Amino acid sequence: MTDTTTEAAPVWTTWPTGAAIEQTDANTWVWTGKRIGGKYLIARPEQLTDGWYRLLEPDQLTDYTRLPNRYVADENVVHWLWRAAQIDVQRLQERNANQAISSDWNTLNEHLNEYADEESLCSSFEKKLDEWNGTFGFMSLTGRNKEYEVEMTVHMTFTTTVLVEATSPDEASTKADDLDWDDVTQNISLCDAGDVTWEVDDVSDA
Repeated sequence: MTDTTTEAAPVWTTWPTGAAIEQTDANTWVWTGKRIGGKYLIARPEQLTDGWYRLLEPDQLTDYTRLPNRYVADENVVHWLWRAAQIDVQRLQERNANQAISSDWNTLNEHLNEYADEESLCSSFEKKLDEWNGTFGFMSLTGRNKEYEVEMTVHMTFTTTVLVEATSPDEASTKADDLDWDDVTQNISLCDAGDVTWEVDDVSDA
């Protein structure tokens, strides 16, 4: 004897496009009948913000019941909702893919630097990275961080006032030129410096 019993089609296959369906927690959604990535799309046209649509597995649809004789969206609106959700999902997939690529790139960078340390590669490794970076369009590799001693020359200009006893401005100027370091700098603070410049003289390993 041949068993001709067939499994009944899920109830949602009979729901009309654009009909309202209600979740057990009383949230009302629109049945689009559309699928994205194998999941069923339901939407809320009146709330086009975060959470305006859901993508559900078939077993998740058992929580929803159609509201008879109630339609909240026509075919054109449903199609628009479907396209908007497709674009949203595509952007999310692209963002996740970019994050995965960035994560893999950073991991590769770490492996390269660890290998350079293990093999005791000299600074020519970092020079090679700079050479490679010149051929990349968007990404770049970062070499190993280390400490360097940088010898610098710093130039500063200070303005200060000193008191001298003299019989004329010319004599006061002459006496001021003859003052020693302590007399000139006693009221000077680094915070008063102006026209501060500096230049690198030499760099060496720390």
